[in-house]
This record gives sequence, structure tokens and C-alpha cells, in this order.
Amino acid sequence: MQTSSTLERLTSTMHVAKVFVTAATPDGFVYHRSVSDMFRPQPDSSMNSATVLETEFSALGFSNLVRCLSSGPLDADLSSGVSRPSPKQVLDLVLLPLCREFGVPLSLRMGTARAVAPSLGLAGDGVGAAELRSLGHLCEANPQVKFLFTVLSRTDQHEAAVLATKFRNLHLWGCWWYCNYPSVVSEVTSLRLEMLGTKFTFQASSARVHDQLIYKWIHARSMLSKLLVHKYTELMATGYRVSRGDLRRDVGRLLGGSFEEFLQKKL
Repeated sequence: MQTSSTLERLTSTMHVAKVFVTAATPDGFVYHRSVSDMFRPQPDSSMNSATVLETEFSALGFSNLVRCLSSGPLDADLSSGVSRPSPKQVLDLVLLPLCREFGVPLSLRMGTARAVAPSLGLAGDGVGAAELRSLGHLCEANPQVKFLFTVLSRTDQHEAAVLATKFRNLHLWGCWWYCNYPSVVSEVTSLRLEMLGTKFTFQASSARVHDQLIYKWIHARSMLSKLLVHKYTELMATGYRVSRGDLRRDVGRLLGGSFEEFLQKKL
């Protein structure tokens, strides 16, 4: 597979570990329960859509496919005359096969509404619906692929936590972008601690500029300390004695240990 060999060359050249593949789902992202729906033969067609898509991708080549996926709306046409693939086609024909071949998770950032204010350029993106039911369908249809995910909207956070309890191949992480504000981080993390215990990753940098790591790490540590003190105080009020070992275990899992356990999990 051309995409696989190209990815292998890239990772070898950059001397980086293949930890996960990452992608952002578009606003209105839909992934149906049946993965075969998109492959049903069309009327008066001698080739089904899967064959057509594979032929188009092969003709495009990897570099053109990357350019295709990174430029403009997904429903735009290529100058070559080949229609742009839908998000579901990108998943089923490109990203998921890569994840299976290399044994790496797919990390999804969900709920971005692109170009809400086009005049602002890259600063013009807003918040959209994460469509978490589609994520559930994705996990169900691909039980041997591990998925990491985070959502951009505060209103999607409860559903996200519930979903994380339903699938062994799903791991919830971080408070991303518009959710990275103290009031939202506090609310969301408290909810996750109550529903997931320490089976999530408290925060991740998702930083485009290295300097952002400094302030985000300082803020994150301070916030987590306050939240855990509150939770341990409630626990001790019931008569439970919190040990240093409990603290080390819980903090370690919230700050990456749970993620490492998820990577090592056998599905």
C-alpha cells in the first residue's frame, strides 16, 4: 500500500516513534453503523464505490491525496477531476488501514466548525457538534483499532464521558482549545473523575507553539491539585485513609499512565 510505505519512510526519516495517527473531524461528521453502506453498488454501474475510490486514490498518489485532504471543503472538486473523498471514505480507505497495519491508535479531535468567520483566516474557526454517536459507530465497527478522542464543545462533555465507559478501544483525553479555560477545565475534569475514575488523560498540550507548553503545564498542575484535594477530602470524610501510594498512583495515571496502559491493552 503506497500510503503505508510513505508513512514508514516519513517516520524513519524523522526518527520519531509511531505513537498514534491524529485527525480532526469536520463539522457535521457522520459515520453510519454499517460500514458496508458506502460500498453498495450504484444503479447502472459495473463497479461498486469501493473499487472506484481505490482506483481514484491509486491514480492520485499519496502526495496528491494529502494535498487533497488538506485544502478546502471536503465536497470540493480536485483540479484533476477526481471528487474529494468524504470523511468516512478517508477513515475507511486511508486512516483505519494505516492504524491496523502499524498497530497505532487513531486520535480524533471532534467538534470544530471551520471558517465561522472566514475573514479571520485561521482564527475564524468556531465550535460545532461533535456527533459522538458516529464515534460510537466507529468504535463498534472497528473493535481492533484503538481510538483517542477529545471534544471541543462544553455541551458534548457529558456524552463523551458516557461513551468512554462503553468501549474498551476508546480513551478520552484533555480539555482542548475553547475548553481550556479554568472554569470549564474544573467542571469537565470533576465530571470525568466521578464517571471514569482515573481512566482518562487529564490534559495534553495540543500546542502549536512550544512556549504554550510552559503556561499550560503550570495551569494544569495547579488545577489538578485543587480538584484532587477536593475529591480526597470527600473520600476521607467517609472514613477512607488516603495514602502516599494512592496519590502517586492516581496522579501518575491522570498525567499519562492511563494513556500508556491504554496503548498496551490487548483488544
